[in-house]
Amino acid sequence: MAFWSEKSPPARMMVDELIQQTGDIRNNDVRFFAVIPGRQNLTGQLPAGLKGIETVSDTDYSLAQRFKVAVLPTVLILDNSLRVVMRVEGFSRLGFEGLRQRLIQLAQVSGQ
Repeated sequence: MAFWSEKSPPARMMVDELIQQTGDIRNNDVRFFAVIPGRQNLTGQLPAGLKGIETVSDTDYSLAQRFKVAVLPTVLILDNSLRVVMRVEGFSRLGFEGLRQRLIQLAQVSGQ
């Protein structure tokens, strides 16, 4: 689950990179959601990077509050019980690489 804003360059970079680097592991067991806090209208043109990704409008900030999101971007890996397995706040290569490796591990486990 990626909390992001199209007005934040680091958030756009993180989501674009996440989508590009993990396209091969997206399946029924590993799902991606882009959460846009406060955005009122998702019926317009979505940014190109979000095509094919489930997008959620968090207009009342309830998801951001539930998961204690204070920084955009924030990427969360959740288990089937919606518990946070991994959290990356902000955009850094080190944080992104750890996130990518964890997603690959989870995809391999779910595929067994």
